[in-house]
Amino acid sequence: MLALGSTGLLPAARHSPAVRRGCPPPSRAAVAAELDAGESFQVSLLDGSEGKRIECSMMETAELDGELYASLLPRDTPAILATLDAEQGVLAEVEDPGAIRELLPAARRACGEYGLELLDTAFTLTLSGDVETAIDDAGEDSIAGDLADDDELDMADDADEDDADAGDVVGAFSRGGGKYFVMALSAPLVLVGRQASLTDFVIPSEEEVDKCRLSAAAHVSL
Repeated sequence: MLALGSTGLLPAARHSPAVRRGCPPPSRAAVAAELDAGESFQVSLLDGSEGKRIECSMMETAELDGELYASLLPRDTPAILATLDAEQGVLAEVEDPGAIRELLPAARRACGEYGLELLDTAFTLTLSGDVETAIDDAGEDSIAGDLADDDELDMADDADEDDADAGDVVGAFSRGGGKYFVMALSAPLVLVGRQASLTDFVIPSEEEVDKCRLSAAAHVSL
């Protein structure tokens, strides 16, 4: 987990596994327990370009040049859409915003079968509901196996163990001849925001992120 006062700020890259996973990351259960304890301040992170927001818990803060920056942890479970590339033998994240919009209705129906709501939040999709139970139920139903045969899934697992460990399947569906999966990320997604009002944060510029990183590194070296 990123701590602004000790490890420095990292950019909130939606498609960066390094930002998602950390080294090593706490479990979903550990994060949920920490948030349920009510010790963290609740804020919203805004994406002005798309008019979306994501509800977060504020973890660590740092002040630089009169601005307050914070590491933020989404309240709901971050998720991705992935597709099975049988020729390459890999599970690949669907990154194109247009493709995600087209797939969302089917993805939401697939998640709804396990009592989850798939939300189109800022910077990442999120899952609201009992994710751990949904993972167990989906595993018992072998929904991934119903959509892709064992050889295809084994190829995908063997191709990249890191990607295979990145998330758990909570929904699966077919569309346009493609095979798609909704995956709840195994590790927390830590975002970085700059305070715009008491409870609203916005994404900082790359220049701001670099300054905060250097400031944190200097603080640690003292």
